[in-house]
Amino acid sequence: MSETFRDMLPAIYRHLLPAFFEREAIHEDKATCSDCAMCDKSGGVGDGVNYFRPDTKCCTFQPHLPNYLIGAILRDRDPALAEGQRRIRAKIAERVGVTPGWLAPGRKYTVLLEAARGSSFGRSTALRCPFYLTDGGLCTIWKHRESACSTFFCKHLGGADGKVFWVSLETWLLHAEKKLSAYAAAQLAPELDEPFVPRGLLTREDLEDLPPAKSAYASCWGAWEGREPEFYEKCFDAIAALDRAGFERIVGGEDDARLYDALESNHAAATAPALAERLALNPELALQPVDGGVIVTTYSRYEPMMLSAALYEVLQQFSAKERVGEVLARLQREHEIVLPDGLLVSLQQMRVVVPVTVEG
Repeated sequence: MSETFRDMLPAIYRHLLPAFFEREAIHEDKATCSDCAMCDKSGGVGDGVNYFRPDTKCCTFQPHLPNYLIGAILRDRDPALAEGQRRIRAKIAERVGVTPGWLAPGRKYTVLLEAARGSSFGRSTALRCPFYLTDGGLCTIWKHRESACSTFFCKHLGGADGKVFWVSLETWLLHAEKKLSAYAAAQLAPELDEPFVPRGLLTREDLEDLPPAKSAYASCWGAWEGREPEFYEKCFDAIAALDRAGFERIVGGEDDARLYDALESNHAAATAPALAERLALNPELALQPVDGGVIVTTYSRYEPMMLSAALYEVLQQFSAKERVGEVLARLQREHEIVLPDGLLVSLQQMRVVVPVTVEG
């Protein structure tokens, strides 16, 4: 039986997720975690790719783990999770980013990530996740990973349409995480509030990688201070006890409906794309001339494409002036050139060519 989207997510969700998640999952075969497609193995000179370091890969991101997934990790008796559990307990003991709702990176890390993502994602150990296992390059808590780690791929079979779909899935899952973590915390200690510091601002403790002041931490945790692992495990129990109706009451609403609709429409675009009536070369293409053609970068710096000189010249024939069918017929009639629809659809998904409309 094929893996469904339900199957590919942490087990705690599987009895809660709506009908969409029964669909067969998209397998991003070009994104190979066990043999990283973004780690250069051939020298990579002139191919337009900023390769990842093999001792970081794409794990230069620290997750915001909701309370119930932390509890799932701590409760799991799988021996393979022993190292992940040790690291989770160590992070809790540090008291940095430890709140009733989340186990998160320090705010200093978040500022660094936002500033350095373009230059250093996948390429700096300073951004590396604390749950990344350098010996083997795998994740110590993967079984109970959060939304971003569940949905990030460096390359997509559906090109930009594939990326848009996975981003919409991450957005829906993050919405669920926020609702569920707040619900779980409220079942145990409704009097507790999440600490708030405006985005982009740092306290002195943040800047110096220190835990918050003792009084601030005690205020955050109340009677649960010193019993944080127990709190997280009970949050897991609260979510594990939900049925589908309970999940819908917590997560549902107008925002959920909007995000769910986007999920379905973006899945259709990624898996059953339609060729646009009119196409033109993407005016935002980044071009790098090489022997025999050009390397183009479009929707993602992780997935440049090599176009032969002949194909690149042919693609310049497409514009808003003619329908795609008319251009194809003219190319065949005048130059005996045949471009398969499947090739054009693929180039459209990669955003090498983009839909255009007739002006006026």
